[in-house]
Parts: sequence; structure tokens; C-alpha cells
Amino acid sequence: MSEGEYDGGWRDRVTYCDRSAIQQHSCATLFEITRRRGCDVFGCFSASVRKDLRQLCVSAILHTDSSRVFHLTNQMCSIYEAKKDLFEYVYVTRSMVRESFQAARQSFGQISLASMTSMGEDMKDPNVVAATKIHDYLWNADVKHTLRNYFVYMADQSKSLKSFELCQLWTELQYMEFFRLGDAERELRIPVPPMHDRARANIPYLVVQHTKFFVASPMVLGTRILPTLRGLEDSMWDNLERWASKWQESGPDPELQRGVLRRIEYMRARAKDQPQQILPSDNEIRVHVSPTQEIEELT
Repeated sequence: MSEGEYDGGWRDRVTYCDRSAIQQHSCATLFEITRRRGCDVFGCFSASVRKDLRQLCVSAILHTDSSRVFHLTNQMCSIYEAKKDLFEYVYVTRSMVRESFQAARQSFGQISLASMTSMGEDMKDPNVVAATKIHDYLWNADVKHTLRNYFVYMADQSKSLKSFELCQLWTELQYMEFFRLGDAERELRIPVPPMHDRARANIPYLVVQHTKFFVASPMVLGTRILPTLRGLEDSMWDNLERWASKWQESGPDPELQRGVLRRIEYMRARAKDQPQQILPSDNEIRVHVSPTQEIEELT
């Protein structure tokens, strides 16, 4: 969305554009709000800076479209591969300290910050060197651009990274909205997508598939680049397994069930030592960017 489109032509683009329609509408709404009195958060900047800031906002918002996640994940994979040895060193050493701290806490109940720090004392200097190199690398313009888009996308997918109780609540609210939309579509006699059909949708299965293809890969790669995200990744795997258990309780096709569970097991194993290998194949991408056909066959 360029400067001219923002000033006048964006309404037609939102009305007639059928690509990333929700995201296009969100961009237009954001810029309309900032034109109101007292809401112009860009007003204190020069015209060139305002243009750059709006472009950053548009790029990040458009990347919340799930059809773009595979491109975003490939960009994250390129960032990881460029400094793989450094990222792996920091990830492994932080994991060692984390596991030592957890073991000590289980053994002694409480542990002081000084004790926790001393656990990593032997590796302190190498860690500082590695962290400094990674810090400098992450400040490259292209890397910053990708990371900005990544964090906005993961925030949009954050229900999969919460505790299972919150994840389940948010999922129920999301599908209530989907089903109301499906009811309205049925009244208007227009096709109802399977995800909007309360009579056919298997919510646990849909959540498992969505997590596998749109959340797991970027989350695992993000944790490898920024190890402080490890807790969010752990929550994602826990939620994925619990949704899979709920799906199994619904009595799915045995062959389908075995295939899905094998894929989850494979992804989790690869996440530990070869995170870039949990990316979906080209065939899986073609199917799951628009999974309507597969869902219809299963329902």
C-alpha cells in the first residue's frame, strides 16, 4: 500500500482485492484511525520516516496471512543456516544451564540467582563472544525485517503457545465465530467452507493440522535463533499432543491417525537436532495452504 493508495485509493483496493483481504482491511483501518484527531502516532515524524513506518506496518500485517507462512519460514531458515554453528552453540549451552537449574530446583526446592549463574561460569566467556556475534548479525537490515514480520505472525498465532486451558478457550471462541459465519453463509445460500460448518468440523483435528503446518516450523526455528522462546515451544508441543489425544477420542480413520501421529513424532524428533528439516514438503504446502478438499474428504 503506497502513499497514494493510503491517501485515496486504498478503499478500492480493500473492496476489490481478494488476496489477504482481512490483512488489507486491517491496514486500511489502522491508517484511517491514525488520521483521527489525537490518534496520529506517525505525526511527529518526517514524511519519509512516516512512509517507512507505514511500509513496516503493512509488511508485518500482511505476513499474518497463513498463506505467507512458508515464505516467512524459509526466510527464518536462511537466517538460521547463515550462522548455524553460533546459534546451535548458544542454544545448547543455554539448554544445559536451564536443565541444571531445573534439576537443582527439584532437588533443593529453591536456588539463588548466584547459584544459577555459577552453573554457567565455565562457559561464560565463550557465550559472551557468541552472543555478541549473534547480536551484531541480528541487527542486519534484512534480518530485522524478517524478525519483525516473524514476531507479529507468531503473536497472531499465540493461542497455540499459551497454557492448554487458554489455548482451548481461545480455540472455542474462534470456532464460535467461524460457525456463526457459516450459519450466515448458509442463510445466504452460498457455499459453506468445512471450517465454518458446525455439523462437519472436527475441531481437534483442525487444530492439530493448523499447528503442524502453520505454527510448529516457525516456532522451532525461532527458538533456535532466540533460545529464550524455549518455553513457548514447549507449550506448543504440549498443546499439540493434547489436541491429538482429543482427536483420537473422536474415533478417526486408523490409517489417517497413524499418519498424523507419525508426522508429529518425526517433527518433534527433528526439532531437537535438525530443525530446518521439519519444514513441510512442497506437496504438503500445496494441500494445506488451502486444506478445504482434504477436510471435506475427512468429514
